[in-house]
Amino acid sequence: KAGDNSQEMTLSYAAKWGWYSIVQNLVENGSSVGQRDVLDRTPLSYAAANGDQNTFSFLLDKDSFPDAADKQNRTALSYAAEKNHLTILEMLLKDQRVNAELKDDKGRTALWWAVRHGHEKAAHIILQK
Repeated sequence: KAGDNSQEMTLSYAAKWGWYSIVQNLVENGSSVGQRDVLDRTPLSYAAANGDQNTFSFLLDKDSFPDAADKQNRTALSYAAEKNHLTILEMLLKDQRVNAELKDDKGRTALWWAVRHGHEKAAHIILQK
């Protein structure tokens, strides 16, 4: 049944693994893209960390709040920066709802995550925002 907790968790799981057709099917059948899991993460944040552009783009188009922070105050942007997903970084930074200066619970920004992992191009993209 769409909207029940198990289906919402399935959406996060499918987004985490970049299973685009499953994500699309779940959303089209009523799963909420804004649903959060026990870590307070949204499917969009999992898709940003995974790097599958189709899944991410689909969820971004459906997501009303791409800056949603999880329990560690991390956002989709910080996960994309950590994993060096350049196209996803660019998509997020073009979205007027995304704030590149947001800090997690330890004061780290998306730029910090990019630099910490040696992702020079990701850092450059963030600095151009």
